[in-house]
Amino acid sequence: MMVISLIVLIRPSLWRRVLDRFVEYPYFHEIEIGLRLVFGAAFIVYADQTRFPLVVTLTGSVLFIAGVGLLLIGKIRHRRVALHMMDKVYGMLRPVAIPILAFGAFLIYAAN
Repeated sequence: MMVISLIVLIRPSLWRRVLDRFVEYPYFHEIEIGLRLVFGAAFIVYADQTRFPLVVTLTGSVLFIAGVGLLLIGKIRHRRVALHMMDKVYGMLRPVAIPILAFGAFLIYAAN
């Protein structure tokens, strides 16, 4: 999360190219669902071992629910939504990356 945020802050056009290529990858849908479900479940399972279990549980729940949502909408709609959202938010990538970077740092702090 933090590495991606740094890339977005430094070179948003690079991140846009990565996402455009990723959406064309044959298994992008399955990979994104898998990552969201695995990380969401891990956040939920290990939340009690962190400094802020409620925040970590909520974060994990959002990730997990998003993974289930992506599973339900299917690959074609997922690709369409991903491309549409990138077009809509591309100009806001840098400002959005700052709070995401801060949240990543918070999660590292919460885990220690």
